[in-house]
Amino acid sequence: MPDARIPQRFAYLFWNADVECLDPERDARYLASRLLMSNDVAAWGWAAENLPAEALLSVAALRHATPERMALARNLAAYRSAAA
Repeated sequence: MPDARIPQRFAYLFWNADVECLDPERDARYLASRLLMSNDVAAWGWAAENLPAEALLSVAALRHATPERMALARNLAAYRSAAA
């Protein structure tokens, strides 16, 4: 993983968790869901560069994901797979 810590600027997305305790490898699905379901484009970019494709793709399967977020998740997962 390129970056082992969640940038503090995204802490507001994890209002019910301690950002310092989150591990991008262990908590990848949780992080992907919070980052990609937000409206923060920078969060999407960080997720695309730092989370595995499988975690990004898991967002497309969420019940509350809109078709636009499903497409975003699929596209970022494809990008991540191609970059790996």
